[in-house]
Amino acid sequence: MKQRRHPGALRPGPRATRRRILDGAGEVMSEVGLHRVTVRGILERSAISRGTFYQYFSGIDAVHTALYEHHVEGMTGAIAQAIALDGTPRERLARGVAAYLDVQVRGGRLAAMLQAESIRPESPLRSRREAALDNLVDRLDAVVFGLLGTRIDPYVYRALLIGIEGLLIHVRGCGPITAEQKDRLQAVIYAMILSTLASREHLPRA
Repeated sequence: MKQRRHPGALRPGPRATRRRILDGAGEVMSEVGLHRVTVRGILERSAISRGTFYQYFSGIDAVHTALYEHHVEGMTGAIAQAIALDGTPRERLARGVAAYLDVQVRGGRLAAMLQAESIRPESPLRSRREAALDNLVDRLDAVVFGLLGTRIDPYVYRALLIGIEGLLIHVRGCGPITAEQKDRLQAVIYAMILSTLASREHLPRA
């Protein structure tokens, strides 16, 4: 017998439905991989109809993009909040690195796969990755300017960020990031940035 909805019951809003689809898709992708997931698998995990899915997403690529944008927004937002707090530029930089790693660890296998996918030249995520790198370069530049009072060529920051991204992909390839690995990564990344800035007299200026 079909259950009747109470007249006063509220249906999930568009935002909640979209989030439900993305949560289900993220779970399935974490299990089977980005390129083995199917719309049917997402429908079953999210408990929604095919019609509802296509009201929000044109297909799997659109889901990839939405999940990646959610990850990037969480990462840049956490970093912005960390470096906006009071403290010396060094303290703000250290907090920014810690916030970056916190988001990466929480993102788990799904975040690792999305980041690796975004590096491919033909990936629909590539333009989003470039925009995210631009955002992080701007934030790093602002902190460093407060620390050194000088503008360094943005390519220096981009090279650092791409190196950090590659290191994370390498570590995640061996499994989830442990607490010990996170501490190690934080120390390495912070040292990389500081040692680069210590040679600022030899770095190209903006």
